[in-house]
Parts: sequence; structure tokens; C-alpha cells
Amino acid sequence: MENDVILEMSKAFVLSYISRAFTYPTEDLINKLIEAIDDLKACLKVIDVDFDVVELERIVKSLNVNDLRQDYENMFLLALKAPISETAYELDKTSRRAYEMADICGFYKAFGTEAQTGIEPDSLPTELEFLSILLQKKILTDDMENKQICDKAYKDFLKDHVGRWYELFCMLVNKNGTTAFYKIITNLTKKILDKETSGLKIQKLYDYKEETLIGSIWNCIK
Repeated sequence: MENDVILEMSKAFVLSYISRAFTYPTEDLINKLIEAIDDLKACLKVIDVDFDVVELERIVKSLNVNDLRQDYENMFLLALKAPISETAYELDKTSRRAYEMADICGFYKAFGTEAQTGIEPDSLPTELEFLSILLQKKILTDDMENKQICDKAYKDFLKDHVGRWYELFCMLVNKNGTTAFYKIITNLTKKILDKETSGLKIQKLYDYKEETLIGSIWNCIK
């Protein structure tokens, strides 16, 4: 039982680290990523994920925040070479997007959480942080039924949301990113989510029609 708790805690930490890494770059963010490197190493060892943390540390310590912002904005915000929000990949299906957003927010509400103001509920950082929260809630409750509820929600959210689009997102980042940081974080993201989605039946998104995003504007659902 103790080993299970340590495993879940380690997963929660790694997911939260990745979530933070994909938020808008600031000097403070970079410092926090550096400070958490040793904990990341320990957690990856616990969950048995083969990843070059030493190389990540080298890259993070050499980051220039302006270069990182340029890459972030080009891929995720302006040119949208690799949209960081799940429903951006389905903008040509308006009704489908509305359904997915409602379902995502339903998950959050059911567990007493919500997206931060100004951040899309379906953004990768928000979705990964939610998965981390579910693991933490599972660890902290002593009630077996609540543990099972958290575990089911974790698998369902992977199956219905994160697991559908992370591979396409990772492919686009590797193709269009100009900084080593996002490419190595994407590599870590894929390794973790490949492991977590193993055995789940997921209807994945494989196509991204960039032309559907040209001139598109949509509001964050609060």
C-alpha cells in the first residue's frame, strides 16, 4: 500500500511539473523548473520512466526567456503551429467542440476544481494539472469508494480527453518548435502519457487542419 502511495505521488508530481512547463514563460517559471529538477529525477525513477533529466536540467539552466516566449507564442498562441488546447483540433466541428468543452468542465466541477481565469479549460496545462489533482485526491482520501471514484475519473479523463490528442500535439511540437526546451518536455509528456494510457481504448485525433484556425477566435468557457 505504501509503495502504491509513493507511485501515485510521483505520477502527480511529474504531471504537475509538465503542466507548469507548458504555461507562459517567465523568469520565475524557469527558476521553479530548475528548483524542482531533483524531485523530478526522484519521481521518474519511482515510476520507471527512462528520460534524460540531466539533459533537461542543462537545457533549462541555459534558457533565454525571450527566445522561449517567441517559440511559445509562435506554436501555441499566434501562428498556432501546435495548438495547446484540445478543441482547437476540432474547430471545424462546432457542435463537437461545445460538447467536449462541456464535458471537460463537468469533470472539473465534479471534483471541485476549475480552470484559472484567462486559461482555457481544455489547455494541456489545465488538463494535466487536473490529472495530478485526481491522483492527489485519491492519495489523501481514506475512503475506498472515493479512491475508486478518483481512479475511474483519472482513466476516463485520459480516455475521453488527454489521451485523444497528446500524440498529435507532441508530433507538431517536435516538427515546429525552435527551442530544445519544448521538444524535450514534449518527449517527457509522450513517455508519461504513453505509459498512463496503455491498455485504454481511445479514439485518437490524428489530423490537424491548420486552415480551420486562420482567423478563428473563441472565448474561454468559465
